[in-house]
Amino acid sequence: MGSPGSPEPLRGPAPTMSDRRAEGAGSLPGLSFCMIVRNGAATLADCLESVAAVADELIVVDTGSCDETVSIAERLGAHVIAAPWTNDFAAARNRYLRVARRSWILSLDADERLLDPDVDRIRAIVDAHPRTAFGVTVRNFFDHDLEWPRFLAPSEFGGRASARQSWHVSRTIRLFPRLSGLTYRYPVHESLIPAARQVGVRLRLSDLVVHHREGSAAGTAHTAPKTAQYSLLGRAKVDRHPRCSRGHLEMARVHLDGGAWALAEDELRECLRLSPMTGLAGYYLGEVLLQTGRLHDLKRLLARSPMSGIDRCHLEGRRLLVTCRHERAAALLRRVVAEKPGYRPARRLLDTALDRSVINRPGCPTGR
Repeated sequence: MGSPGSPEPLRGPAPTMSDRRAEGAGSLPGLSFCMIVRNGAATLADCLESVAAVADELIVVDTGSCDETVSIAERLGAHVIAAPWTNDFAAARNRYLRVARRSWILSLDADERLLDPDVDRIRAIVDAHPRTAFGVTVRNFFDHDLEWPRFLAPSEFGGRASARQSWHVSRTIRLFPRLSGLTYRYPVHESLIPAARQVGVRLRLSDLVVHHREGSAAGTAHTAPKTAQYSLLGRAKVDRHPRCSRGHLEMARVHLDGGAWALAEDELRECLRLSPMTGLAGYYLGEVLLQTGRLHDLKRLLARSPMSGIDRCHLEGRRLLVTCRHERAAALLRRVVAEKPGYRPARRLLDTALDRSVINRPGCPTGR
């Protein structure tokens, strides 16, 4: 199996004698756990400890921490690489691909942990599919007390973990073979998928689950600077890769969070032009039309959009609620609540639809 590149100097525990003999001789059997991090001291130990049983080596690329990140990583046996930040997440991740010595890579972020790590299960997965990159299900936890995520589609909602926390679902490649040419692309929301297609690596969803502490104090720190950085890098990504539909969807989310409806709409329509079956783009476009009061356009969108059934019910229920057709709105919102009982926006809207005082409120718009 070809090596992605020559190993870089490591800071931290020195390689063993067997590792030195193996350098330049191709990949060793086993699993390299790799990550990039900056100021992740609050959650890093939990992350590294969650993979200790399945990883043959731990590689941490530090992009400029000023807390205890480096000392924690070294204490837990990781090789630490000091890498200056270049405003490019893909470049930072590709650093660890050049250093890793094992035949498989597992990657998490510092505020994530692998749920129920099982050496035999992971070995069975990779042995059965040697040239395959595996997606994992990420449960992104958030605190109700902080803020419910804006514009979270019902189809993205995973469930309620406790009285204070819920989680939404994302899926991304985190387990993949170490192959020449299989590298990350894009400066933000980096992806292995373009390279996987080029080198003939299959994509498959595994049953591995990762917990992401999005709602923790560590996960919500520096939100404004992070948003500004993602916006800047996202714009650069779209400019460099104008036919990347996912890039336009990501920029639309940034504009939605900032209330820039016109900019969000432009990005969403371009996403749908490039990839007409992107259901979430249809849902977010429906959000824009609702926020700007364009109910006729929303009705036409709902008739043709490929969005999921539960997302369609949520948007149509809200449209009917605005036009004072409360019984029909309640019927649709009940379906959303039945399928996603912890999805608080739909439950609140259902309560509104059932409130007789709302029905009798004067001045309710009657547009269809």
